[in-house]
Amino acid sequence: MKIKCIADVHNGISLKEDKIYEAIQGQKGWYALEDETGERYVYPPHLFEVIEDDLIKYQKKHKDEKEIQFIKQSECYQEILSICESYFDDIINLYTSGESGWTGLARYYHSKTGWYEKNPWKIPYVKDVLREFKKLEIDNLKIKESKEIFCKLRDFLEEAVQKNECVWISLRERNLL
Repeated sequence: MKIKCIADVHNGISLKEDKIYEAIQGQKGWYALEDETGERYVYPPHLFEVIEDDLIKYQKKHKDEKEIQFIKQSECYQEILSICESYFDDIINLYTSGESGWTGLARYYHSKTGWYEKNPWKIPYVKDVLREFKKLEIDNLKIKESKEIFCKLRDFLEEAVQKNECVWISLRERNLL
C-alpha cells in the first residue's frame, strides 16, 4: 500500500511531510515502512493518509460481511492481510474433497474448526497450506476480484514460508466507516 506522510514530524522521527511511502499495515493499524534512515520502523496511523490500497476497494463493496485476517509476525512488526468473507469463501471453494475428505484450510473451513473455535488461530503447517494453495485453479473463481486477492494471499503465505514466520487466521467483524 502507498501512504503519504501528512504530519510535520520532529523529535528524531525520520519521515518527510508530503512524501509517499510504500508500507505494510500491521498491528492496530500502524504502518511498517522504510523511513529516511533506510531502516524499517513502525509508525502510528495518524501520521499518514492512505493513497493506494488495492484491497480496500473490494472491502468497501462488502462492508456488512465479516473479514478473515491473515496475520504474520516478525521480530519487529505484525503484518495483516484482511479479506472479506465472500472472497475467502470463493477461494476455499476451489478445494476439492478427496477420498479422505477435506484437507488443508478447507478441512477447518468445512468443519467450522480452527479460526472458528480459537481466534486468532495459528496455521499448523504454513508450508503445506501454501503447497496446496498453489495447486488451486484460480480460473475457476466465481467472483472476478477474487483472483487478485488470491494472488495477494499466495504472496503473503510465500513470504511467511521464506522468512519462516508463523501465520494466524482471525475471523473478525468489519469496522469500515
